[in-house]
Amino acid sequence: VSGVPLNVRTGYYDLEAINLDDVERIEVVRGGGAVLYGSDASGGVINIILKNKKTNSVSVSAGNYGYQKHQTSMQLGKLGLGASWEKKGAVDAVSYPAASTGKYFDFLGGEKTVFSANYRFNDNLKMTYDYSNHDYNRRYNNKNGTPSDERLYDNDRNRVTLNYNKDGWNATAYLNQGHIEYPYHYWSGGKKFENARLYEYEDMRKGIDVSKTFEFEKDTLIVGAKMDNESYDFSDTYDPD
Repeated sequence: VSGVPLNVRTGYYDLEAINLDDVERIEVVRGGGAVLYGSDASGGVINIILKNKKTNSVSVSAGNYGYQKHQTSMQLGKLGLGASWEKKGAVDAVSYPAASTGKYFDFLGGEKTVFSANYRFNDNLKMTYDYSNHDYNRRYNNKNGTPSDERLYDNDRNRVTLNYNKDGWNATAYLNQGHIEYPYHYWSGGKKFENARLYEYEDMRKGIDVSKTFEFEKDTLIVGAKMDNESYDFSDTYDPD
């Protein structure tokens, strides 16, 4: 997003956290030229460019299965703010039975909260902050309909960027941090074991990207350097009652 990498070890980045009203354009770069965006982009990159200013808007939507979403964004001088809250209700048998075991899962409901802010110090320097939290619950059932296990997912993500752009110079410092945990309940012999297992994932990616663009009569030359650091941690705690 706006040149900042979103690849993380804890899974995909939730693009629903981006308000479409804040998107200026989307760039698609195929092939080797994408390495300008980092080593993870050797095969290509999709770069979502956000507007410098938020769109003043409010929206409310609702649907079946208890679905509702409330979203707002505003620009207050140099400060832009955006927030949304989404809720989905329970839906039974949302997956096909597995070919090997016959198991399927029910979606028991979930919520998603998103907050974003940006501040433009001047025409050349701006800072952005994004936060998202996604909670939802699944229950897996045996092919005879009896419960097998239940998983409660809690996914938090923070992203901070500082960008400077002037006279062909472009520099971005960024921090992308994520945390996922889910307690795991399971049934055995007709008995439910609460919080029998806890999985936790923690990842952090930070770096700085600096480039200089030289414009010639018929050609353009981009020279740059990038430093990127990533850490990842996983824990699995097993403690049945």
